[in-house]
Amino acid sequence: MFTDKLFRLPSFQRQYEALQILSVCETVPNLECITDKKQLLEKIDWNNLLGIASALGYSDKNEHLDAALRIAQTCISQNCTDAQKCAAVVILNLLTNKPALALAMKRDLIDINHLINLPLPFNIQTTNVNIENAVLINDRLIQLNRFQKDVYISCEKFDTI
Repeated sequence: MFTDKLFRLPSFQRQYEALQILSVCETVPNLECITDKKQLLEKIDWNNLLGIASALGYSDKNEHLDAALRIAQTCISQNCTDAQKCAAVVILNLLTNKPALALAMKRDLIDINHLINLPLPFNIQTTNVNIENAVLINDRLIQLNRFQKDVYISCEKFDTI
């Protein structure tokens, strides 16, 4: 599978390892990081990681989805460009991770109107993902994430047996 090949690339693994260390060091209070943040950031090519993360976001493998999520979240929390943060927002939307987007908005890491700033193709993709993961229950439209939608569909099939 294509995403397996991307995930296993040595260049991706080196960058992803640096990103994981950076992410953990900044997330866990009072954790003494043995590697300097600047050295970690020098190992990361954000455009490359975000490009790979956007492909990993379509995978069904947990390790791929976790990597895509961590890359997007870490990008948003760093001093990345607006275009890179926009790419991270697209990835979080693809992953249907509404809580991560809400938290980023609450912390003023992304603009509250972030969807307006997306280029049209990504805005359409986001709308499509939202439609695909919505269900109508008792005349109420409910947005689900991918996992919740899969569970809902499984339960629905079980009810018809």
